[in-house]
Amino acid sequence: MVKILIGGPSPSATNNRGDEAVFSNFCQGMRKHFPDCQITAMVRHPSERFDRLFGVKSIRNFDHDNRRQSLGRWFYGFNPGDSTEHLKNIREAVEEADIIVIGGSPFEEISPNSFLRGEGAYAALLATLAIMFQKPFAVYAMQQCPIKSEFTANMARFVCNNARIVTVREEYSRTQLLEVGVQSPHLYVLADPAFGVEPCQSLERGQEILKREEIPVDQAPFVGVNFRHLYWIWDEQIFEKRITKMASLCDFIISEWNRSVLFIPNQCYRVDTPIQDDRWVAEKIWQKLKYPERAFLIRREYTLPDTLAIYPYLEFMISNRRHACIFAAIHTVPAVALCDGNDWNFLPFLQQMSLQDHLLDFSSDLTQIQNQFETLYSLKKRTIKILQEKVPKLKSKAHKHTELIADIL
Repeated sequence: MVKILIGGPSPSATNNRGDEAVFSNFCQGMRKHFPDCQITAMVRHPSERFDRLFGVKSIRNFDHDNRRQSLGRWFYGFNPGDSTEHLKNIREAVEEADIIVIGGSPFEEISPNSFLRGEGAYAALLATLAIMFQKPFAVYAMQQCPIKSEFTANMARFVCNNARIVTVREEYSRTQLLEVGVQSPHLYVLADPAFGVEPCQSLERGQEILKREEIPVDQAPFVGVNFRHLYWIWDEQIFEKRITKMASLCDFIISEWNRSVLFIPNQCYRVDTPIQDDRWVAEKIWQKLKYPERAFLIRREYTLPDTLAIYPYLEFMISNRRHACIFAAIHTVPAVALCDGNDWNFLPFLQQMSLQDHLLDFSSDLTQIQNQFETLYSLKKRTIKILQEKVPKLKSKAHKHTELIADIL
C-alpha cells in the first residue's frame, strides 16, 4: 500500500471550499493511480468530519489553534511548555510515508515568514524532514505572486530546488519562481486543480438547498455573488468602502437587469474572527442594499459538493475569490473577477481561458465598474462558447498534477 503524507496551505481544514477543491483533486487523482493508497493530511483542525469527507486520516500540523495563540511564538510544539504529542505523530507519519507532498501556495507572503513562523517556513520544515528521513517530496499546485522578501525567496529556492516535482497552476507562477532563482528542472506548468473537480450535473440537490434556505427557486437564474474581506490588505475604512460599492453594484444588477442576487459563501471560518466567514461579509453587504427583497443569502454551512450544487442556478457570477470564479467556469457560467491590487491572483487563469477582459479593478470608479459589467453581461453567449472550448482542456491539465507525482513512485 502506498502511503502519502501531505501538508502545507492545502489541505487547510479551515472550511475553505477552494482549498477543499484543490485537495479533492489531489485525493481523487492519487487514488486513480493507487486505489488503496493511504493519505495522511496535516491540518490545523483534524476532525472525523474532514476524514469522512475526503477519505483520509488527518493529524495536527504545526499551527496553533488560533491566531491569538500564535502571536510572538514559533510553530506549536517548538515553544517552552508546548505539548509535543503532535510532533510524535508527524514524525511517525514521515517515517511511514512513501512520499511527502507540500500542497498549495506557501510563498505568497500573506503573513510574514521568519524562523519557524509563516507558511513558507512550514513548507521549508516539511522539506527538511523529507530530506532528513530520505523521502522523496513534491510541491503540488503552487500559485506564486511576486516574492518581496529575500528570506521567503531563499526558502522557495530551497524547497523547489530539492523537490522531485514542482507543479504550478499557470506560467505566471513559474516566471515568479525563476525570477528569485529557482532552478528546478522538474517545474511543470499546468492548471488550477479546481478545474479538475466534477461539476454538479443535477438540479435536485441545489433545489433542496435553496428550499432549505427559504430562497424562492422561481427567482432563478440568479446572479451569484461571493465577496471576501481582504483583511491582509484592507483596513476597516477601506473594507467599509468596498462593501458599500459591492452593495451598489448589486442594486444596479437588480434594478437595471431585473435579476435577483444570490450570495454564496466559499469560506465559513470563524475561529479567530468573523471577517474570514463569507456569510458575515454577505450580511454586511445585504444590510446596505436598496433592494434587499431581491437579494438572498446562503446562511448555513455546506460541503464542497453541496456548494457546487448551487451553481447550476446561476447565469452569472461575481467574486473577488479565485475559486468561486473557477466553480462558475466548470458549470459554464460566465464570471467577473474583482481584483484590488491583487490582479496576479486572477489574470493568469483568465488568460488561460482567453477571458482576461473579465477582470475588473474594484478600486476603480463605480460607474466604470457598472459599465464594464454591463458590457460583459451582454456578451454571455460568447463567453459560454469560450468556456465550452477552454474548460475541458484545463480540466485535463488539472488532472496532470497527480499523474506527475504518481510517476515518482
